[in-house]
Amino acid sequence: MKRETEIIIISTLFVLMFGLVSSLLLKNRPVALTEEWHGSWSCTADTYDCPDGTGVGRVPPYCHFAECPN
Repeated sequence: MKRETEIIIISTLFVLMFGLVSSLLLKNRPVALTEEWHGSWSCTADTYDCPDGTGVGRVPPYCHFAECPN
């Protein structure tokens, strides 16, 4: 029983240390939101109702709603 408890404690400490080290390494990594994505995208099929009554869907890659027509 004591050996199992030691293994659980050591494993937990290892996972916590791995998480801490990886978060510190990735903390200052710049994230470029403007990078172009090459691949398939799928956005939800919901629509936004514009003030003029038309509906617009979402546009990949960030799935923001398209602009309403003028």
